[in-house]
Amino acid sequence: MVQVAVICEGQTESRFVIGVLGSHLSVRGIGVAPMLIETSPQHAGGALSCQRVVRFIRSLQKRWPGAYITTLLDLYGSPSDFPGVVDSDEQADPLKVAQFIQRVPADAVFTERWKM
Repeated sequence: MVQVAVICEGQTESRFVIGVLGSHLSVRGIGVAPMLIETSPQHAGGALSCQRVVRFIRSLQKRWPGAYITTLLDLYGSPSDFPGVVDSDEQADPLKVAQFIQRVPADAVFTERWKM
């Protein structure tokens, strides 16, 4: 069975992964597991820094080698210091904004640009 780790920032995203994605993909031989990034002591979710996301992905790669890793993060309210957020203001299409912002942490995970 193919395993996919879905990094989530909150309970809503986690429930979506289990209830919607999990039931849909399991019949196709794909197992999904939400991996919650704790954003507060109460686990209430919230805006994440890019450094925290990159650290979590790198840690997950070591703990769960061979799994596919993806994210399900709410980009609304991302801090302005999150790389790509300010630059994405020039984009009019919401999909292009999301793709632009997502590229930064992905690049950081696969390069040594950010030592964490």
